[in-house]
Amino acid sequence: MLLLDEPTNHLDFDTVEALGAALRQFQGTVFFISHDRTFVNMVATEIVEVKQGSVVQYPGSYADYVYHLERAVRRALTHS
Repeated sequence: MLLLDEPTNHLDFDTVEALGAALRQFQGTVFFISHDRTFVNMVATEIVEVKQGSVVQYPGSYADYVYHLERAVRRALTHS
């Protein structure tokens, strides 16, 4: 298991891509926190959202997570 906090800070783009490729090959579990959306989309297979005292798991990539959020906002706007 790897626990990484902002692993892409101070890395250039090529190094971020190399790190992402290495983590995709890693056979264990990787938990990481990152604001680098490209890196998150490259590596994550599940998003865990911690917000207002609750934890929600979203399977899939960061792009899947964003799609889910967009749909929730659209539903909320059409039901207002």
